Amino acid sequence: MSRHFRYRYYCLTAISCALIISGGRALGQNSLWQAMYDGGIQAQARGNLADAVKQYSAALKNADDDATIVLTAGKLASVLDQSGKFAEARENYEHVLTLDKKLHGQKSAQVGNDFNNLGLVWQHEGNFTEAESYFKKSVEVFESSDTKIELAGVLTNLALLMQETARYDGVEPYLSAVYHCMKRRSRQLTSRSPGSLWCLLPIAGSLQ
Repeated sequence: MSRHFRYRYYCLTAISCALIISGGRALGQNSLWQAMYDGGIQAQARGNLADAVKQYSAALKNADDDATIVLTAGKLASVLDQSGKFAEARENYEHVLTLDKKLHGQKSAQVGNDFNNLGLVWQHEGNFTEAESYFKKSVEVFESSDTKIELAGVLTNLALLMQETARYDGVEPYLSAVYHCMKRRSRQLTSRSPGSLWCLLPIAGSLQ
């Protein structure tokens, strides 16, 4: 697995879990959608990205409400991104972004998550200017809400982007921001998940 897809975890885990939990309750009644969605999960776990795209695409056609579409299109976009189909990935993430703004508001954690995902797709495609722009949009959203764990993840993505584009003087300020972000919320982070406080440190160390 590439570095890019490895560090996706650091920002998105909490939000993704919340979506899956809420989706599972509300969406399990749609048995056709559920079967295809589960097929996508299984194919993705096996590393069969082509089959995962097929299954998620079929599930998306059977999605019957906005929450289902958000969950399914997000999964589809992630696999398309990993498959190098960046334009299609962006199209699906943009759809998710539009629905999340409608469902949760312009400054919600879900919207911050969507901006981060779009930044990652642009980065994987090699358009670092667009990637930085979307990461900064994500930071702006997370800074306006009480979501310091996710903010630390996006700041780490920006630090990695600075390293990848050889702007080494930009790495330290972002890592410093990550440190202060985690420090402010250390008690809450450790109480929520003992691993959360430390999950960014291996990446931060690799940048030194």
